[in-house]
Amino acid sequence: LPWLRQAVIDVKNIRHHHLKDMGGQSYGSLIRKEIKNAKKIQIIGAGHLVQEILPWLTKTQLPLSLHVRNPKNIKITLPESLQVFPLEKPMDWEGIVILAAPLRSTDFSRIMKIKNNFLTSRKSPCKVMDLRGTCETDPLEKSWTIVDLKMLTNHLQSNEVRMNLLKEDVNHEILVKSEKLWMKAKLRPHGWEDICA
Repeated sequence: LPWLRQAVIDVKNIRHHHLKDMGGQSYGSLIRKEIKNAKKIQIIGAGHLVQEILPWLTKTQLPLSLHVRNPKNIKITLPESLQVFPLEKPMDWEGIVILAAPLRSTDFSRIMKIKNNFLTSRKSPCKVMDLRGTCETDPLEKSWTIVDLKMLTNHLQSNEVRMNLLKEDVNHEILVKSEKLWMKAKLRPHGWEDICA
């Protein structure tokens, strides 16, 4: 049926022209966009938010490690490839550090200095993602690049506004293409009343 083929072509064109880069509607997908070019991801915390973003992070195929106060008390399901370390264990912080635990900024700075005397070390995080609910009232030191929860929330809200505007454009284009297709249709007087192009 030619009219059905044309409808499929129209749908593909609308999707191709209007629905690009509209997928970032969760914290996990936004975080994955922020961690491009990272060599390593280190997560502080093991709560509900970490459980939500882990599937997105494991898709990156980057080395992942989880840092928690007490590894024995973890209640979420973790991928086997994920290394778990106690928070106070000294180690080098590098790559992306995702702060998803309710730590005060002073405690975070202290941990960073214990783990890696990063003020004098070359191995310091290239970016810290601060996902604490208190990131506005208790900001982190400006010693590294910070992406905080407010920035991610603003991005989600701007995406929503963009999607609403896009929805109007797409609805209008669907209406125009439907009318065009309907105008091509003709009625067969002898037999089935089906649409022909």
